[in-house]
Amino acid sequence: MIIGIGIDLCNVSRIKDILKRSIRERFIKNNFSQEEITEDTNEAVYYAKRFAIKEACAKALGTGFDNNVRPKDIVLFYNTSGAPEIKLFGGASNRLSAIVPNNYRPSIIASITKDKKTVAAAVIIQAIKYDK
Repeated sequence: MIIGIGIDLCNVSRIKDILKRSIRERFIKNNFSQEEITEDTNEAVYYAKRFAIKEACAKALGTGFDNNVRPKDIVLFYNTSGAPEIKLFGGASNRLSAIVPNNYRPSIIASITKDKKTVAAAVIIQAIKYDK
């Protein structure tokens, strides 16, 4: 059963502007885990993808960035086949546990797309019944 859906759009130029300003370090420190921080040559797109997926996931959790769900608790990575996946920590993990019914396990599906100006992210959280 689907228990949450979230989508988000992130303007790449907005992230690029933030990365050029004095708030760059605070933006990175407050929103990204140590594993996510990079010196990627196209860092505006890199961070826009991650920020969009964090926003979409927080919406799918039903809280947004509230109730102890922080951007750093939501980490985007790519599996060996290149598909986006999400790991949750801290408040986001706690929220996921709270919304998944007993005898069900969570499954998070993530999708990201981009063009030159915008990144779009979608997250679906499912609860899958354990087989007996």
